[in-house]
Amino acid sequence: MAMKIISKTEEPLLSRKSIKAHVTFEAATPSNADIAKKIADEIKKDEKLVVMKKIDTHYGSKEADIDAIVYDSAEAKEKIERKTKAMKEAEAKKAEEAKKKEEKKTAEEENKKAENSKEEKKKEKNKAEEKKEESKEEKKEKKEEEQKKEKPAEKPAEEKKE
Repeated sequence: MAMKIISKTEEPLLSRKSIKAHVTFEAATPSNADIAKKIADEIKKDEKLVVMKKIDTHYGSKEADIDAIVYDSAEAKEKIERKTKAMKEAEAKKAEEAKKKEEKKTAEEENKKAENSKEEKKKEKNKAEEKKEESKEEKKEKKEEEQKKEKPAEKPAEEKKE
């Protein structure tokens, strides 16, 4: 694809340049994105600052006339250019995806908190069970000690009977 810039008009109040160009191509008519990239390369600006207004093909030939606008900054472009339906849908889709990601993160955080609280409850139960077992063991030990104390006292009495 060969491109020749026919005219470049400076529009300082709108912070942009209006460009008219002539393109010759071999295959099908190039897309807006392809031509915008070619214009951006020739003018040495970012491709996002180029807005394609018209691609007018010549019937029966592999040539087209192009009208495009190149903005000086992204802020100037956003301020002046209307958002197309596709742009609005893309923004809505991005916002929806961001919302889904945020909901997913909060859900994951809640799950982690729930798991942590379950683990803490299990630990507390285990501690309580350990304390119960310790108290049971202590009671058994006390009973055994009491029984030992009682048994020696009983033995001498038995010995006296004999």
